[in-house]
Amino acid sequence: MNSTHCLWKAKHCPDGPGRIFMTDISEDAAQKYRIPVIEQMVEVFALLERTPEGATIRDVVKAVKLPRTTVYRMLNTLSAYDFVHRSPAGSYTLGRRLLTLAAHV
Repeated sequence: MNSTHCLWKAKHCPDGPGRIFMTDISEDAAQKYRIPVIEQMVEVFALLERTPEGATIRDVVKAVKLPRTTVYRMLNTLSAYDFVHRSPAGSYTLGRRLLTLAAHV
């Protein structure tokens, strides 16, 4: 049995039961267990990482190819938790909460 089957048949894996690693999951299974909105937020974070001067909602919409209302709601939620910061001019940058999280790594 190849290692891609270890996720659902762990007791039969050569390494024994309970030995499941992300590398053991097939690409199809890895896609199946992803959460699209989290992937979209990661794309927003990546954009803001590449634009330290900040990005407008228009910039984010263009980069992540999502509806403006979705991007607005996403940025508004991330801002409420200080994961992103909105400047008075309306551009968004990475927020201080990310520094707090990074300090624990």
